[in-house]
Amino acid sequence: QGVAGLFASAGRTSDSQISYVGSTSESRVGEYAIAVNQLATQGSYTGAAVGAGPFAIDTNNNTFALKVNGTQSSTLTLTAGSYTSSALIAELQSQINGDSTLQTASASISVGFSATTNMFSFTSNSYGANSTVEFTAVGTTTQATLGFSVGVGTTGLDAAGTIGGETATGSGRKLTGASGGATGISVEVLGGAAGDRGTVSYSDGLSARLNTLLT
Repeated sequence: QGVAGLFASAGRTSDSQISYVGSTSESRVGEYAIAVNQLATQGSYTGAAVGAGPFAIDTNNNTFALKVNGTQSSTLTLTAGSYTSSALIAELQSQINGDSTLQTASASISVGFSATTNMFSFTSNSYGANSTVEFTAVGTTTQATLGFSVGVGTTGLDAAGTIGGETATGSGRKLTGASGGATGISVEVLGGAAGDRGTVSYSDGLSARLNTLLT
């Protein structure tokens, strides 16, 4: 593995919350400054305010369907009963993430409940402009008792910024150089804040260097 590493192209970043992803044949050896203008966000849906619980689930509010990242679920059915907010979070998340169609599309969500606002929230576990949560069907009294209704939430945002001083292409949390020597060099912005975020250093490996010298 150590010898093989000498022949492989490689990259490293100076910021611990930015990871090197890869490069293309158009990428050139060098050190390139990274600036983040916008962090990627997750798509989400926040319902209307409801009571603090307990929540009674019955045949009037136990079914719903939704799209996660554009993938439509089947009709989901909550188990009837009386729930605390934490128990209902677990039931909602289990039913949604257990849907086979959503699983096939690797589309999942995290459910939350704010004790301050008494609102349920549904957040896609992916990032970027394709990250969405949309309710497409609900039961007769779902909005009144649980706060969510048919509608689209807030769409996620792709990361935005520059690599090597040139505008990079954002996709989810990934930034990819689109011009100059940084073309094709990709990094993933895992966290932190907007602003100057150090550098990414790219080397093309020993084999590429030898080939350059011999041709």
